[in-house]
Amino acid sequence: MLADVVRFDPRGVRVGGGLRIAVGASIALAIGYANGSWAAGAAAAGGALSVGVTAVVPSPRPRVAVLTSTAAAMALGTFIGSSTSSYAGLHVVAVALFTFAGGLLVAVQPAAAAVGLNAIVGLVVYG
Repeated sequence: MLADVVRFDPRGVRVGGGLRIAVGASIALAIGYANGSWAAGAAAAGGALSVGVTAVVPSPRPRVAVLTSTAAAMALGTFIGSSTSSYAGLHVVAVALFTFAGGLLVAVQPAAAAVGLNAIVGLVVYG
């Protein structure tokens, strides 16, 4: 039983997708560092990582469309989250609406689950 737990199959490793994500996150981190802010670079790298993960998930839609819609949804979530974070009641309503919309995306189009989930992450974590 322990042998099954520690068994590694190198055929399951996909280097291309991982390198794309790593390069995108590294560029965002480097731009933040070059502008004098590790914190801004780390936040941008986290966003790039979240968006980049959608590039390796199989989807019937073109990769660019999924990445663009994920980035736009995260940007909208971050903007609304940071705009409403000073008002607890309004923020709770925004979170409820975003989670409802994210759930609808999963129910209607399972391939769009990453878009809805990342929008909620943008609202709660970065907002």
